[in-house]
Amino acid sequence: MGDSACVQNAREKRELPLIKFTAANASEAFFDSLRQYGFATLISHPLDMARVNRIYSAWRAHFVEGVATEFAMDPVRQDGYFALDEAESAIGQVVRDYKEYFQFYQ
Repeated sequence: MGDSACVQNAREKRELPLIKFTAANASEAFFDSLRQYGFATLISHPLDMARVNRIYSAWRAHFVEGVATEFAMDPVRQDGYFALDEAESAIGQVVRDYKEYFQFYQ
């Protein structure tokens, strides 16, 4: 199955597509995923996965400790910690994104 067929199939099922970094349509698929879902998943990328896994481990530990809630989102500045129940939804979507995150502005 070609890369564009995989992306099309994912759209029909409403599943987050796995976008191959080296695919001819990677840029288009990446931005389409951002519009549809609010985020994207790249596979076969050149990132050092050991480093990525260390970052994920550090973030998991941070969230497990409960420290994130000490930096609750400021409704005026729109920065700080956004819990799962405060997460945004992708434009045109009703269901909230399943994520917790920080926004920081200087």
